[in-house]
Amino acid sequence: MPVTLPYYPRKYTYEWLESLHEDTRVWTDFDLSFCGYSEQLELEIKADGPHLRFIDPKTGQGIPRPSELAQMVKTEHLRAENETARADTEAKARQDAEAEIARLRAELDAVRKS
Repeated sequence: MPVTLPYYPRKYTYEWLESLHEDTRVWTDFDLSFCGYSEQLELEIKADGPHLRFIDPKTGQGIPRPSELAQMVKTEHLRAENETARADTEAKARQDAEAEIARLRAELDAVRKS
């Protein structure tokens, strides 16, 4: 569940963010959004609307929220189902083709023998 910023004036929000842990530094970004860095978590912290977004400074990518993770799992599940269906369709087509080849070879053998 995302951390929600309390609805206080900016000064109190700084104090609240810094009170999360003593190793958290907070500043205002050039667009006046809150930023910070947690040495314990080794993550950047940025305000994202009323929530905090934790960002891996090595990759620059945000750590997914639970709702985002759920969507990623759902998307991956659908992709896996589609891949399975495609593989099943290809296997069926391959079996049908092999059966047709076997039928044609048998027919050709019958013609050659007569």
